[in-house]
Amino acid sequence: GRYEILREVGAGGMATVYLARDIRHDRNVAVKVLNRELGAVLGTERFLSEIRVTANLHHPNLLPLFDSGESEGLLYYVMPFIEGDTLRGRLDRERQLPVDEAVRVAVGVASALDYAHRQGVIHRDLKPENILLDDGQPTVADFGIALAVTKAGGERVTQSGLSLGTPQYMSPEQATGDRVIDSRTDVYSLGAVTYEMLTGEPPHSGKTAQAVIAKLMTENPRPIATLRPAVPHHIEAAISCALEKLPADRFATAREFAEALQGRIATRSRPATAAPVSDRRVRLIVASAGTVAVLSLAVAGWALSSRNAATRNGPPVRLTLSLPDDARARIGGSTLAISPDGSSIAYIGGPTGNEIFVRRLDELTPRRLAGTEGASRPTFSPDGQTIAFSHAGGIKTVPTLGGTISNVVDSAGAFTWNEGDVIVFEKHQEGQLGLRSVNASGGSDQRITVVAHAHASLLVEHKRPVMLPGGKALVFALVQAALPGELAAVRLDEKKIIKLGVRGDNPRYLDNGHLVFARRDGTVAAVPFDPDRLKVTGPEVTVLDGVFMAGNAAAAYAVSRNGSLLYGSRRVGAGLLEVDRSGKATSLLPPSQAYRLPRISPDGRRIALATLERRVDGTFSDVWIYDRTSKTVTPLTSDQKSSAPEWTPDGRMVAWVRWDSIGSSSVWWQPWNGSAAPALLLASGTIPVFSPRGDYFIVNIWKDKEGQRELTKVGLAPHRTDTVLLTLAGQPMARISPDARWLAYVSIISGRQEVYVRSMTGAAAQYQVSADGGSQPVWSPAGTEIFFRARGPWLMSARITTTPDFAVVTRDTLFEAELGNGIVAADYDVTPDGIHFVMARFGSGPPILVLNWADEVKAKVLRASKK
Repeated sequence: GRYEILREVGAGGMATVYLARDIRHDRNVAVKVLNRELGAVLGTERFLSEIRVTANLHHPNLLPLFDSGESEGLLYYVMPFIEGDTLRGRLDRERQLPVDEAVRVAVGVASALDYAHRQGVIHRDLKPENILLDDGQPTVADFGIALAVTKAGGERVTQSGLSLGTPQYMSPEQATGDRVIDSRTDVYSLGAVTYEMLTGEPPHSGKTAQAVIAKLMTENPRPIATLRPAVPHHIEAAISCALEKLPADRFATAREFAEALQGRIATRSRPATAAPVSDRRVRLIVASAGTVAVLSLAVAGWALSSRNAATRNGPPVRLTLSLPDDARARIGGSTLAISPDGSSIAYIGGPTGNEIFVRRLDELTPRRLAGTEGASRPTFSPDGQTIAFSHAGGIKTVPTLGGTISNVVDSAGAFTWNEGDVIVFEKHQEGQLGLRSVNASGGSDQRITVVAHAHASLLVEHKRPVMLPGGKALVFALVQAALPGELAAVRLDEKKIIKLGVRGDNPRYLDNGHLVFARRDGTVAAVPFDPDRLKVTGPEVTVLDGVFMAGNAAAAYAVSRNGSLLYGSRRVGAGLLEVDRSGKATSLLPPSQAYRLPRISPDGRRIALATLERRVDGTFSDVWIYDRTSKTVTPLTSDQKSSAPEWTPDGRMVAWVRWDSIGSSSVWWQPWNGSAAPALLLASGTIPVFSPRGDYFIVNIWKDKEGQRELTKVGLAPHRTDTVLLTLAGQPMARISPDARWLAYVSIISGRQEVYVRSMTGAAAQYQVSADGGSQPVWSPAGTEIFFRARGPWLMSARITTTPDFAVVTRDTLFEAELGNGIVAADYDVTPDGIHFVMARFGSGPPILVLNWADEVKAKVLRASKK
């Protein structure tokens, strides 16, 4: 063949490396041949297809891929042959490197990682063996090979007993079998390699892979200062940050890690202690063939060993919930709960993504609560024996062990349950907007607060209440449009609103006297709080970062009375994807930016999309244009107030919504290439959708009260309001059919979001498209299907007929789509051929449980007060 094998260079768990002669180019190369067993699992075509991604990576610190192929049933790939040593060989001889040389190697590797991450490629198996040294300069080998193996083989790799990743350098999320790994796993691995370059040993070691992973999940590495005092403090702090167990606590990029190693940016330092981060009684469950270690939450000996678990002191313990595939959690703004005593958790999940599961922390198997399909906002009763949940627009209850479901109230939003068996909830019904209370067994509800009437964009809503100890007062958020919320309190008997002087939302109360709350950027802050005087008594301190935030600003976290925290971690999205009807995705843009609401131009050549940035002071967005031919993206707006783009039918213009500082909106448009300045299209309204002929558009226009919207038809020649098509509460997400005869939209008339269709001619009849909850409708280009998001994470297709009248023929589940929640329009679009979808998938990691979190919060607030 083309390559003449000269000698074997080395062998590993996945492959054997040979020095070979490239006969065609008369040069020495390294040929890596995958083990025959692994090749059989992967399949030739799939592996060779996936590995091509790495062939396009070019960086001075990255070993390029020359070639790949199959010969006599063996898969191989070809790389340059480097005459120098590997970092492993250097460490085996010298054990430790000089500090400046270790930093130089780490910075070079970080540069390669940062480049590849920006191309959407993660290494997944960074270790000293994969770092080549040529005249002291590092070159990273095998980049993306582990990813290619994983994508080509899928679950068959795990089932075969083959190991991907090296335990000593593997991140906790990789060790626990997390389904989606982002670039911060490589940051951890580089931190582990740098730790070994300086100390002579990896952060965690053991006689078996299971022993190493057990230490990885339950202990902190020994402080570098105790092993090598000469290492500067800023370098130790940088490595400690890179080795944080939660991805959200690490550097966001490899470049940040490199800058911290060089002292260019400051790094918070971990306390100099090698104490374990969890009790030895936390059990480790090892998956099939020992390939992946998965932590179970069997912590009966820890959290439940005392009848008064709230009195237990100790360092915080962070555990990742590993859940079975048929009972995995769906992280959203209102999908997690923890019992008051911290002994059980409840979450929304399962195959449909919309059922309640309960798991005691001293048991391994979650329990599905029958009859809870379509549920959200699970909330434990004060005694932990019952769960209340939102369903069909109201509140219901079910015993924690399962049983009869009871109705509490028919119309309610977010709610809280106090010790007096009273539930306080948001009321959204016209004329009763505000907070109201009802007995948990049902009955008539009573007013607590009332929202003052105003234009809808000026409404200050009372959102997400939480009861304080004793059940006589509560804290909630005052929320106006997209502005950051403001915390307020009210006594149930006085009904006077007391502003607390703190900007935030999603409040929770800890029994050690602290009020915690979420900010729009996904951070959680705490303030000392007197629940008797309803007064904040100290400074605001950030205590948590990286919490998943839904589009409606609901935060995915819950706290128990004994000081435990349960939360869903924010994860970088998968970038902009093109997805076929089976769910197979192809990357269009890497996840360097959060994208929302993509819209494909009529000719399919460009995509208008909104960028999204959450900060403490609010949510910011602009409209960008992605050119599919040149694969470039260009900002169309830069005011950080623009979103929800829509193309005109001729493909020449893009319209969008601009939000002002108090939440009022207007509609603007501009040539897609920016050749003319933006022009005002409508002074008040949101979400423009153009007719197929371009002679009019429909838009949402706020009514004067209670969040009602008028879906209005506006003529383009001249600009005038033509017809109010219908009046709705909530976001209609309306779309016009390709033949302009029908209107698909979302209504909550049934008590929950459903997709409906009605005639554009003004006929009053409406036809329900979704059967069990639905939103985000999009017509197929042929007009024979309506796609929509079902309750949970599924994208559905409803095949329809319009003769002799409108009717749904079939409903089919297409694939799982982690689309945005709480948004104003469809978070995806259909290509002109009707075969593919363009979307920006979003998700979260598995739920994370933090024991003794209240003590950590108290300590952080105390330190801040002493500064």
